[in-house]
Amino acid sequence: MYTTAQPIRKRLTTPILPPPTADTPKLRAMPEYRLESMHAIESLIMRSKMTADQLMEILQAGRAIWLSNPERHWQHRAYLLLYSTLDQAFYVVIVACDPGKKTGSLVTVLTQQQYENDRGAICKYELLRALRSSDATDEQVKQFRYTLAPSRRELRSQAKWEEKLAARARRVTVVIDYVTLTGVFERIEISNPPGQDSEAVEADLTCLVNQPGFAEWIDVESAKKGVVAREILGLKARRGNGELVTLLSAA
Repeated sequence: MYTTAQPIRKRLTTPILPPPTADTPKLRAMPEYRLESMHAIESLIMRSKMTADQLMEILQAGRAIWLSNPERHWQHRAYLLLYSTLDQAFYVVIVACDPGKKTGSLVTVLTQQQYENDRGAICKYELLRALRSSDATDEQVKQFRYTLAPSRRELRSQAKWEEKLAARARRVTVVIDYVTLTGVFERIEISNPPGQDSEAVEADLTCLVNQPGFAEWIDVESAKKGVVAREILGLKARRGNGELVTLLSAA
């Protein structure tokens, strides 16, 4: 006899995930570390406010940054960088790794200065990675980021911005004062006239009116802006943010 309990029982006994197959992706194994050395415990007590449990929680959660490959060390030692929010400081934990396994025993805990005195300065971008992996606030990460040298991407952006500013400083803008068919005074600005980079115009903006195609350029650009003038009162020009120079005047 069919009852309402049957579909519920069937649903409860159905596995949530299908059984693994050869094509099932493997989950990344989390590292497993042991704190067995009294020296490691003493170094932690002397140099940090972290408890042993707090340190192990950071390491077991994979929130430390590997600074070296233990397979390339003759004693299979690994150097793990982490940030302590309690101390507001970076530390390097030395781990004696078990060959070929993601396990190991802590040897000692070094301050950033102790590590750098022995093995050289830590790359600031590794410090940034460790900071981001910690419980540090977004503001702390942001402030630390400001201390770093600009990345190549930032340098390219800065170079493009400087090029844009340089082009803007060299750009010539022509100002046209005119009277509409209804007798209203109007003014428009149009930029990048022909010949603006010529030697004559570089030396004297008033030479702009003598450049080939200048009059035609005025007509075309004015038409694009829908200008219908009864009378042109004057033409002025400036380079970048400089002062206006009179090119033509009706007076």
